Amino acid sequence: MAAVLLSYGGHDTCSHGATIGFANDIVHDGTWSIESVCCLEDLYVDRERRARGVGRLLIDWLIAEMIRNGWAKLYWITRETNYRARALYDTYTIIGASHEPSWATRSVRDATAVRR
Repeated sequence: MAAVLLSYGGHDTCSHGATIGFANDIVHDGTWSIESVCCLEDLYVDRERRARGVGRLLIDWLIAEMIRNGWAKLYWITRETNYRARALYDTYTIIGASHEPSWATRSVRDATAVRR
């Protein structure tokens, strides 16, 4: 598991002593691939910093890690009713998206065409 912390003005861990966002991920063996896969478990951005690109920076960093490490995919699960988060997540090209009642699973595989 890796945690990525982001601060205002860079990739430090804090801004004047306060974390402004983080992403927790778990890299694990894939069921249908030889390569590992990565699950984005948590994405959090401080309320004062939301809608300013912090969440996108964190996801883009994970996509870069996916490419660098050769993971088969990056995926996350979100409540269908989490409209604010979905506004960000739905800007990415999703391959193999599936829908469960009240949940949406999103996975990114082709990192060259990830963002719409």
